[in-house]
Amino acid sequence: MPSGDSPQGRLADTFSIFLPLSYIICRPSSYFKLSWIIIILGSVVSHIVDLPDNFFSSSKNFLNVYFVKLGWGWTLSVVSATCYSAGYLYTGCRSRVLVRQPFRMLVGTAIWFGCTEFILSVERATGRCSDTRFTSWKTCAANASSWWRYEISGHVFLLTYSVLVIAEEIQPIQYWHLLYRILPYKSKLRGFTSKEIHNIRQKFRVMNVLVFILTCSTVCLLILWLVMLTSTALFFHTLDHKILGGCMASACWWVTYRVWYRSAWPGRPSDGLVYNAVVREFHLLTAQKYYRDQLDTSDCTM
Repeated sequence: MPSGDSPQGRLADTFSIFLPLSYIICRPSSYFKLSWIIIILGSVVSHIVDLPDNFFSSSKNFLNVYFVKLGWGWTLSVVSATCYSAGYLYTGCRSRVLVRQPFRMLVGTAIWFGCTEFILSVERATGRCSDTRFTSWKTCAANASSWWRYEISGHVFLLTYSVLVIAEEIQPIQYWHLLYRILPYKSKLRGFTSKEIHNIRQKFRVMNVLVFILTCSTVCLLILWLVMLTSTALFFHTLDHKILGGCMASACWWVTYRVWYRSAWPGRPSDGLVYNAVVREFHLLTAQKYYRDQLDTSDCTM
C-alpha cells in the first residue's frame, strides 16, 4: 500500500471517504427485487391489518407534497448533477464522450412524461359518475356524487422507476474509492497522453469532495423514495393499481438499461476509459484476494 506521505498515499486518504458508500450502493437488480417486495408485502399488510392514521397516511404530508409530487424533477436534477460530475472524470474529462451521460436522463424524462400521460388517459377513459346525468368530475363532485375511475398508481410508477434509475446511474461510483490505485500510474491509464493524465489528476483532486456530497445526496434521495414507496404500498391504492404501476416502471427500466444501453448508444452509465481502468483494477484485486484465500486454505489443510 502507498505510504501516507507519498502522492499515492495522499490520494488514498482523499478517496477513502467513498469506501462506506461503496458498500451501500447495491446492484440495480437488488433494488428491483426490493421494490417488488415493498409493493406486494405492503399491499398484503394493508389488506389484513387495520392501520391507524399517521403522518404517512395523509396525502398532504410535506414529503408527499414537496418531494413525491415533484418526484421526477428531484430525481432528474440530483442524479444528473451526480452522474455528470462523476462521468466527467470517469470519461477522462473528454466532453465529446460525456454527451452520452445526460442523454439517458432525457430518455428517462420522455418515458416519465409518456407514462404519466398514459395513466391520465386511462383515468379519463374509464371515469364515470354514480349519477349518470353528470359526465365530468367537477360537475359530479359539485352535486355530491361519487366519481369512479380506474387509476393505475402513478406514485408507484414514479417511485419505482426513480429508484431503478438512481440505482443504475450511481452504480459506477461503488468503484470510486479505487481511483487512488490507478491515478499515480500512467501504465494503468491507457489511451491518454501525459498532458491528459496530468489534467485528470488535477480534476480528481478538485472534484472529489463535490462528487462525494452529490453521491450522498443521491443515496439520501434513493432512501426517501423507498420510504415513500412503502407508505404508498401501505396506505394508498388497491393491489392491482400498484402492480400495474410497478410493471410499467419495471418494463421501462428493463428495456432501456438492460437491453438498449447495453448494446447501443449512449451506452451504460459512466462508460469511459478511466472507468474501465478502475473496473480492471477491481477485478485484479478480487482475483488476488481469491488467490490468497485459496493459498490460505491450502496451508490450513496441510
